[in-house]
Amino acid sequence: MIVVGISAPALVKDAQTALGLHPSSHAPGPDGNDAVKKILGSVTGVAIGVAELRNRYGTGHGAAGTRTGLGTRHAHLAVNAAFTWCQLMLDTLGDQQALWGGPRRDRRAARPG
Repeated sequence: MIVVGISAPALVKDAQTALGLHPSSHAPGPDGNDAVKKILGSVTGVAIGVAELRNRYGTGHGAAGTRTGLGTRHAHLAVNAAFTWCQLMLDTLGDQQALWGGPRRDRRAARPG
């Protein structure tokens, strides 16, 4: 299915909300600590930042000429950041499926290097 006209931030929010991972869906822990909420907010920003980076510097929009200014370290940062967000989403989905009685498959893959 192709979704047209929905922004990356809206998709990230909808996906995280569906899995109970949006920062707004988490109350402080029993000790009043907001650590999980802060991390989820940061992970949300990571996913949106990767989408913005792809839109600005990626090859998918038919930009004329070579894009400059980013190095290999930026590619590694983007890949590893995207991996972290995807792994969180897949692990959470797998945990929820296990709770619902569905098959639990370990989706962990080797981290890209």
